[in-house]
Amino acid sequence: MSSVMDGPVWLVQVSTDGAVRVNPAALGTLDAISPPLQVISIFGPRQTGKSHLLNCLAGRTGFTVSNDTSPKDPGIKMWCLPNPLDKKQTLILLDTEGFEEDWAVGEACCPIFILSVLLSSVFLYNTQGPITCEVLNKLLHVVALPNQVQLPSSDWPSESFLLSGVLPAFMWCVRDVALEMEIDGIELLPNDYLASILNEGRDDDESPTSMIQRLFPSQKLFNFCLTHGSGKDIEKLPHRQLSSCFMDQVEVLKTDLLRSEPKTFMDAAYISGKELRVMLEHFADNLTRNSVIWLNKEKEEIELMAQLSIGEMESPMDWDCFHTEAVVESPSSIPHQSLDPPPRVQDQPRKQPLLVRTSLKGPVEMPAPVCLIENTKGNELKVNQEAVDILNATEQPVVVVAIVGLYRTGKSYLMNKLAAKQTGFSLGATIQSHTKGIWMWCVPHPCRDNCTLVLLDTEGLGDVEKGDQKNDSWIFALAVLLSSTLVYNSMGTINNQAVESLHYVTELTETIKVKSSGEVEDASAEFMRFFPSFVWAVRDFHLELFLDGKAISADEYLENSLKLKTGIGPKNALYNAPRECIRKYFPSRKCFVFDQPSSKEKIKKLEELRDDELDPGFVKQTRDFCSHILNHSQIKTINEGFKVTGRLLGNLTLTYVDAIRSGKVPCLESAVSALAQIENS
Repeated sequence: MSSVMDGPVWLVQVSTDGAVRVNPAALGTLDAISPPLQVISIFGPRQTGKSHLLNCLAGRTGFTVSNDTSPKDPGIKMWCLPNPLDKKQTLILLDTEGFEEDWAVGEACCPIFILSVLLSSVFLYNTQGPITCEVLNKLLHVVALPNQVQLPSSDWPSESFLLSGVLPAFMWCVRDVALEMEIDGIELLPNDYLASILNEGRDDDESPTSMIQRLFPSQKLFNFCLTHGSGKDIEKLPHRQLSSCFMDQVEVLKTDLLRSEPKTFMDAAYISGKELRVMLEHFADNLTRNSVIWLNKEKEEIELMAQLSIGEMESPMDWDCFHTEAVVESPSSIPHQSLDPPPRVQDQPRKQPLLVRTSLKGPVEMPAPVCLIENTKGNELKVNQEAVDILNATEQPVVVVAIVGLYRTGKSYLMNKLAAKQTGFSLGATIQSHTKGIWMWCVPHPCRDNCTLVLLDTEGLGDVEKGDQKNDSWIFALAVLLSSTLVYNSMGTINNQAVESLHYVTELTETIKVKSSGEVEDASAEFMRFFPSFVWAVRDFHLELFLDGKAISADEYLENSLKLKTGIGPKNALYNAPRECIRKYFPSRKCFVFDQPSSKEKIKKLEELRDDELDPGFVKQTRDFCSHILNHSQIKTINEGFKVTGRLLGNLTLTYVDAIRSGKVPCLESAVSALAQIENS
């Protein structure tokens, strides 16, 4: 039988002896709901406005707003409503009893927290006042989650993937305060501001802040002003008397929630109310017995129970036809036992979601690189929206490694090695430049948790067929602007011709500016704050590393090649110009030399050769290069250390390319401000 709930009912109660009870009346309601369904749960300290926020989302009063005299029995209330955007979908709101901020993890609220997380498709964490790591670290319940809920290691690539593919989206609702979301005077978007807060707490792997990043697949921030200006009880006020600012903010949250992915469980299929009921009963039983919840076993039970019947449902719940009174049970009336298995029914059709949720531990899966910035036939730069969409789905901080250099010098081979792939970026085997524009490959960082490695392979500089030096300068400048490590790839030796070929570095003051104002800048001092570390890769190196009869390192070889000539005159000025710029703009420098990998004939098929078919010295040099890049390249930052996420990187790319296309010079100081304009346009 289908029914509309005119008001909430008790779903779960936790007794003083730790028993988790479920309400049969609520279970019966769940049994009648077919997929898809969106389950929104809310959790947080007492008297922070959780129930009132859910009532605003429902568009009417239902959940009781607590006060100092309200009972403090831990429990969950449920309210099933039609999704106003699609009446074929059911919206299930779960309101939890607030916890006292000084409660320990072992208190009864911990089972309530676990249930609200496991049952929901979106988890709202509701607090009042400013947000800091200290405030977020009060959510101690999240620390206990990996101990209580587990997956066998054989089911997932590593322990870090333990729950992130199962848990809901995490949304932090900050109440009764207007947050000043800025860093160094630059206004940030809410999610970028939250990312900065979360990144502050990453040093302690066991802190709630770190756990939230590791376990929840995505995190968002929603800020709410005061609900009203009077001292009246807010539950008695009609919505029209609430602050218009607050109601606008509620609408933003509501739109995001209603458009979120419906509830799934492990296999990405939408679950039914019946399956949600099975999950709840099994979770409650395990929590009562203080047993570990093994999610793989729960999945097997759900698949088995999905074949049993509760009552025939040939179509989703018809919200317009059925209206019955809600059965509101008090906590004390909920019996200890749950329902027996019901009779058989037909299986319900299971719609697949359009997108499969990805884990925070890795980026969107990219089987191969995609073009990030296209260089069109007229040498006009154009950002590829597909690549931006991939970056937008990557909420992790990014380490960005870009490689530049003359065409046909083997840049793409090194980038494939950094991706731990034999093929990927196109190598080509002729004298023509093979890579056009800037290509991107996002892969999980092999040496950093919760971090994405973004590899950028650039079009070869100095292509005689293109014949556009200005376009080469923009490609070089974009590689500098977007990367945290810049690799310059050349052939032979670091002689004067090789250094002069890097004349693009002397043009950076023409292609990049730091400040938006017209004030005079000390370019070297300003650029040092923003520019990446610099690595020179010298390919097919045929000299011995000796200087004045003594063996020297590759780094010493580079520094000797960058020495300045004394004296004045045009020849010395021309000789010193690129060397001065490299020394000033890139204070962190490193050099690697590489032997020729194999014979001339074999090099034509380099990507097909195994390591044992290559020169052993070249193989070792390549491994040393990759080890240094992966272990020493830093997370991309802007504005005094603010960490860049994949989404920010995508918007930075749009900002810089738009500036170039409009004939302007990209400005580092105003780049973050432009991000807000892009996202709000």
